[in-house]
Amino acid sequence: MKIVALHIYGYGQLADVVIENLSDFQVFYGENEAGKSTIMAFIHGILFGFPTKQQAELRYEPKHHSKYGGKIRIFHEEKGYAYVERVKGKAAGDVKVMMDNGTIGGEELLKELLENFDKSIYQSVFSFNLQGLQNIHQMKGEELGKFLFSAGTLGTERLVKAENILQKELESRFKPSGKKPVLNGKLQAVHEKSQELKKSAAKSNKYDDLIRKREDTIRKIEQITERLEDIQKRKEKLSEWNRIEAIVKEERQIKKGLSDLGELGDFPIRGIERLEKLTEFIQPCHAKLKSINGRIEQVKQELESIAPDESFLKTEPELVPLLDQVPIYDQLSLEKQQYEAKLSGYEEEITGIKEKLHLQLNDEDIFSINTNIYMKNQVEIVSQKTKKLAEIKDELDKQYQEEKNLLEEIEKEIGQNDKLCLSKQERFRLEQQAAFGSDKKRSEEEIKNIREKIEFCQSSLEKDKAANGRQRLPFLIMEFILAGLTIYGAMTKQWILLFIGLAGIGLLSYFIIQTSKQTKEKDMVQTLKILKQKEIELIEKLKSAKSVDLSTIEEQLQRDQEIQEQLKLLTFKLNQQQSQFDKVITKFEEWEYETAENQKKLSALSAELHIPKEMAAVFLLEAFQFIEQYKSIIRERHNLLNRLKEVNNRLEKIAAGIKTFSRQYIAENGTSLQQSAYLLR
Repeated sequence: MKIVALHIYGYGQLADVVIENLSDFQVFYGENEAGKSTIMAFIHGILFGFPTKQQAELRYEPKHHSKYGGKIRIFHEEKGYAYVERVKGKAAGDVKVMMDNGTIGGEELLKELLENFDKSIYQSVFSFNLQGLQNIHQMKGEELGKFLFSAGTLGTERLVKAENILQKELESRFKPSGKKPVLNGKLQAVHEKSQELKKSAAKSNKYDDLIRKREDTIRKIEQITERLEDIQKRKEKLSEWNRIEAIVKEERQIKKGLSDLGELGDFPIRGIERLEKLTEFIQPCHAKLKSINGRIEQVKQELESIAPDESFLKTEPELVPLLDQVPIYDQLSLEKQQYEAKLSGYEEEITGIKEKLHLQLNDEDIFSINTNIYMKNQVEIVSQKTKKLAEIKDELDKQYQEEKNLLEEIEKEIGQNDKLCLSKQERFRLEQQAAFGSDKKRSEEEIKNIREKIEFCQSSLEKDKAANGRQRLPFLIMEFILAGLTIYGAMTKQWILLFIGLAGIGLLSYFIIQTSKQTKEKDMVQTLKILKQKEIELIEKLKSAKSVDLSTIEEQLQRDQEIQEQLKLLTFKLNQQQSQFDKVITKFEEWEYETAENQKKLSALSAELHIPKEMAAVFLLEAFQFIEQYKSIIRERHNLLNRLKEVNNRLEKIAAGIKTFSRQYIAENGTSLQQSAYLLR
């Protein structure tokens, strides 16, 4: 079955999404929370039903869409194309399967198309995510074996070994009732963090309550402050009334007394006494008036003696503005002192910067250095890149040393295990001995069978010899008769009898020889010889097997087999570690390339800034900032010198004017500028 297209009505954050023309190899690429896992969960939900509320899986119910579910276009090799649609309904949703041939069905037809695959098998074989891979540690032994077996990555024999290894690894990392495994410790830490998080949440709620109380308290304080201001105003008003209360009462009494006096008559009470007292006061006043008139006359005489200088009065329009600038003179003198102090500070800063830069540059050379925004940006980029490359170098050195140490440890372990391995000749010898030891009974039975065969062959050979002897007896009698006939023919010179006798002897001899050749005596002897030789070999083999300790040999072979398996695992680890080491080397090469590029930029910047490469390699940004500060101080010093020059000119102008008028109109010499100005004024 093949998925051809997807139509998502509403699932999680996806709504009205149509994905068509899915190829045999389709990649969904996107950032985190883009919807990749949602699409995979959508396929699971349509094919096998939506997760119920009791299950731990996410239901992906849409928040901003009313319709929940969608449909999938599939192609089945036997039944053709079909639509599988599932929408919100009962617990797992209502499913409808629509074949292109017109057939419509439900869950039964869907199971038939899926060939009775359930969700767990589908996720184990065809669909998994990072969470699925991480949840392998949650499987039991049987489930893990089923998972590995269904993956089809190992054979039956190696599956048991892999299962044992994984079980040990699993127990070293996690046990439901353990404390030492890593994951148990992590879970305990997570539990503790969860408790801390709950406490922090409780504290956060307390904090929110305190914030609300604080806001209420601030509002109450503001209200109380407003009331206090009103009370303070009333208090001040009442205090003022309290202060003038006695005066007001006195005023009322005086007014009342005046009104009472007006009603008594025109001449006041005790008026005569008061008149006498006034008369006594008038006499001293007359004497004082007379004295004042005398002084007036004296002053008039003095005025006549000290008549004003008309030429001095003519200088008033020029002198008065000059005298008005005397207070400014003091201010300018103070300003001059401040400028000189600032100049001294600038000189000290310039000296300090020159000592830090240690460059033979004058002010013109400094101003020729480019310190615009682009140059500053380039300096910051190169400085940050240099620091980053230095950090990367430290990290790479650390990784290199770690990976190298791991690689050396694995190589050392491989070398140690390789030394413990048996040589091919030794292993072959032990296997032969083990085979001999395991074939001991069979060898004994073979020896017994061979001995029986030897006895049978010997008895057969003896029978054949006896039979051959019985068969030869008539021939021997015939030979004696023919020999006698031959002798008789020779003695009687009957040549025909002689010839018949000789011919008969020859024929009989030939027949006896042929008869002996046709028997199996020769083959039997050869077979008997082979059987005896095999008997000897088996006896020696049996003797050697008796001298061998079969359990020791099997233990050695088993130990060697375990070492061989360990070597294979170490070799696999070595390849992986070598790959990691190569990755670190590749990162070193990338770092060297980036460093070379950064060094080019650094050299160009150091040339433009007129600083040595050695300084730029470490303190480029600091040197740039010092150069910027140097230029800024020089500009401020230049402006300050111009301002000081203006102040000196104004001071000299004021002092020269005051001194000129002092020499003309003041007789006293050696007085200060302020005293001269006072006398002139």
